[in-house]
Amino acid sequence: MPHSNLHTQKRRTNRAILIVLFAFCALLFVLTLIKMTAASGGDQVNANYDVPAAYQICAADSDCVLVSTVCNGCCDRGAIRQDSVSVFEKERGAHCVGYDDPVCDCVQSSATAACVTGRCTAVVLPEPSIKVP
Repeated sequence: MPHSNLHTQKRRTNRAILIVLFAFCALLFVLTLIKMTAASGGDQVNANYDVPAAYQICAADSDCVLVSTVCNGCCDRGAIRQDSVSVFEKERGAHCVGYDDPVCDCVQSSATAACVTGRCTAVVLPEPSIKVP
């Protein structure tokens, strides 16, 4: 029994709908995989948290203190105004939620905070030389 034009048109429409649904499902699957891959990596949280410039404005060395600028709490340091420490620590803590890499994986160098051209700056101090007798 021959198919009518209407029957053939319905079959083509159904096939097109199935193709579109399959493509949509495939796209959702790929996007889910991409999201899962990015979240499962060890670097899901950027370990560095930069000091906002507004927290660095100073007039004297005594205005400045050292702060950690990384989620593991050591090594990379920056300097900010003393009155900005609590806000900066809260922001860094929020930024580092989900950080799960090493706690401290470096050797801390000696540094001090100084006001350099109106901006709090971490200044690395020279290491004392050891004299061998």
